[in-house]
Amino acid sequence: MSADTSSYRIPAADLRTFVAAVFRATGSANGEARIVGDHLVDANLAGHDSHGVIRVSKYVDWQAKGMVIANRHAVVVRETACNAVIDGQFGYGQVVGDALTQGGISHAFIWKDANGNGMSDPGEMRDLDTLGTGSSVARSINNAGTAVG
Repeated sequence: MSADTSSYRIPAADLRTFVAAVFRATGSANGEARIVGDHLVDANLAGHDSHGVIRVSKYVDWQAKGMVIANRHAVVVRETACNAVIDGQFGYGQVVGDALTQGGISHAFIWKDANGNGMSDPGEMRDLDTLGTGSSVARSINNAGTAVG
């Protein structure tokens, strides 16, 4: 008889360490690995399991296919008083989003939902992977007085 896995609990700190180690092993710098790992664990803790650590294997697969590139940073392509075009250079959305909100970008992030699935998928946000619907990046953007939609 197998063990009942529904009662397994992994402390958040241990999970953050493990997930960051996975991203470091795939080439992410320490800071990037920590940011992505923290956002994924935070999504789980907020109850948004679809944007939590379940995505680790998908991100690793996307990176292997060149759909996400480690250690990429946002580039402001064009900025006006009311909007900005940001190129995420196929980097992890959690890292790019954090850098933008911490860097003072106060514009709304708006994307076209090309496939109609209600999520920001690769390529829909000017080469930005995903901010994660339930992620703390999306919340921090909203807390900064901007919009995600």
